[in-house]
Amino acid sequence: MASDLIPLHYTPPVCILDVIQENGMQTTTEKQRTNITLTVENLSAARELGLNVSAISDAAVAEAVRAARAAAWAADNASAISERRAWIEAHGMPLADLQVLQLS
Repeated sequence: MASDLIPLHYTPPVCILDVIQENGMQTTTEKQRTNITLTVENLSAARELGLNVSAISDAAVAEAVRAARAAAWAADNASAISERRAWIEAHGMPLADLQVLQLS
């Protein structure tokens, strides 16, 4: 069955500030100027705290793109995922008898 070949991946949620810190702020050299609208309170607080609004915005957009792509992938593969779950329901987890750790 073709759905047996589709891997199911879990991508843990990502904190935007962790992405910024891990990547040393923005890592891409090719950038494009754009205008965004922020509330006065948020922009003032960010400036007061010395936050890089551009890097935070870029990381937030990157996370939104990742989430949208993941949702699109899940929608595109919903039938295969459903078939896989039905197969597991009917036959059990493959190689379950070889599982060393018992999760409860």
